Amino acid sequence: MKLSSTHNRRLRDYINDAIAQEPTATPAVQVFRRRLEVNYGLPIVMERLGANASAGGTVRPCWDQHTEVRHHSIDLEPYEKWLRPHKLAHELMHIALECEAHAAGKRLTCGTSPQTPARLLSLCDQPPKPNDAELISRMASHARNTSVDLVVEARLQRELPAIAAAQWVGLHLFDSSNRSSLQGWQVSPILRQALEALIAVRSLFVDTSFPNPSLSCFEQFRGTPAGAMAEQLFAEFKTRFDRGLQPGEHYELMNRHAEIVGLPGLHSWSPEPVFRLLHPAPKLSAALKGLDLA
Repeated sequence: MKLSSTHNRRLRDYINDAIAQEPTATPAVQVFRRRLEVNYGLPIVMERLGANASAGGTVRPCWDQHTEVRHHSIDLEPYEKWLRPHKLAHELMHIALECEAHAAGKRLTCGTSPQTPARLLSLCDQPPKPNDAELISRMASHARNTSVDLVVEARLQRELPAIAAAQWVGLHLFDSSNRSSLQGWQVSPILRQALEALIAVRSLFVDTSFPNPSLSCFEQFRGTPAGAMAEQLFAEFKTRFDRGLQPGEHYELMNRHAEIVGLPGLHSWSPEPVFRLLHPAPKLSAALKGLDLA
């Protein structure tokens, strides 16, 4: 990334720190990747998946492949060398959450039932606004990503300090450049507020966990109904995370967040697909013991 005058001094300093830390950060992330492969018995493959997320990365655990494969997949867009450790670690932590839930017998597959759109439309203005159906079709994915990403980034901050500078930069750049806009959309107030609250809670998370005294991402939402709802979302996440999130509890967090934004039952759940781990999760191999992820 080319530094420009539009970046505030704090951001530029962190970018320089991330560049300096990359030789340490990259190996630390690869250790994390190998640890997941050893612990859970399946390789993690970098491959094109055909449908990248707007954030530039997609992860597909083995059990979601819907074909007889024996690996987890990550599709990552090209990034500057110093930013890549955070982007890759983010997708790896998604795999970690699913592997932990699977090993505990608590993994579920999240989707949207055929009945969900009509049920949620019934909560909207009657008759529904022109863009209500389109927004509902996007809402489940957006809500899922928002809730789970809070868990992912909080765990990365705690467990992979080697990527701290790149993580700080990545979250601030993403938050400033990926704001959803409903300008021109004709949607019911319940959907507008729900989406704005999901955007706001991510900003609140960034402000709280990765503070930048020269810029508040959440300030524009403070004192608004969406901001108040975001504070409830964040409090729910923080309470669960601070007491020690158990394997599979991120699914419960998603459900609770959907209730808080006024869209209960937004997520539908089914038991894991038929694919199984090749063997129970072993202890860390001797080759990995003693390695310092930091």
